[in-house]
Amino acid sequence: MGAIRHDDKPGHLNGAEGIMKKTFFFFAFAFSVASLGVIHPSEADAYGFISAEDVRSMQEGAERFLLVDARTAIAYRRKHIEGAINVPAFVVHKKGFPKDAVIVLYDDGIGSVEAGEAAGKLDSAGYASVFIMDGGMAHWESGTDAAIAAPQGVVPGGLVDFITAPELSRAAQNGTGMVIVDIRPAQGFKAGHVPGAVNVKPARVLRTSSGWAKDEPVVVVDGADNAGRKAAEELRRAGFKMVRILYGGFPEWKRQTAQ
Repeated sequence: MGAIRHDDKPGHLNGAEGIMKKTFFFFAFAFSVASLGVIHPSEADAYGFISAEDVRSMQEGAERFLLVDARTAIAYRRKHIEGAINVPAFVVHKKGFPKDAVIVLYDDGIGSVEAGEAAGKLDSAGYASVFIMDGGMAHWESGTDAAIAAPQGVVPGGLVDFITAPELSRAAQNGTGMVIVDIRPAQGFKAGHVPGAVNVKPARVLRTSSGWAKDEPVVVVDGADNAGRKAAEELRRAGFKMVRILYGGFPEWKRQTAQ
């Protein structure tokens, strides 16, 4: 933990030392985070990024910061990080947080935009210490060996979550490494499918998954008949940590992409 990362995200921050350097006046970090590395936010974006691992360390070290779930209330109730408060992105700047607070935001992570939107609003409102948890809920969950029970630090909800067509599209455009598995009949797959998807019979999903990385996203596509849930839950129980079901299946993908 604490290695400096160079990537294409502006202001990527690895750990609480970066928060301390950016908000040196926030005394709670002064004595506990000196060993962690940092890349400072750019001038274009006043907020930075912090890893899920370092957020865990900050929680375990009883650091003083606000962990904010920027998703909808429905998503928050279904599953959220222990200790997080729910303030949806569109109202986060009206919450009235202390101006000197260190605020860590997160969303679902795979193609999601809520945390970025919330960070932008808080930046515009004059908050100086705003950070996005890199990878969101998906990366938080992937940082545990628990395959069936709710991962450590997660308030339980459904075993598998949905991903929307726009989120999947954004993730693909961002170059997110993932497997898209379409479990519809071959005839329907040949007639049209999500770019990059592989067609696998539901009964063969687990066997086919032997070559997939368990710490990378897997998106299950069905025909909007709820058949994807069984396959997705089997993958989750087999140890795949970032499994999602395409909301509305391929029909919804087709409808969204036709607009």
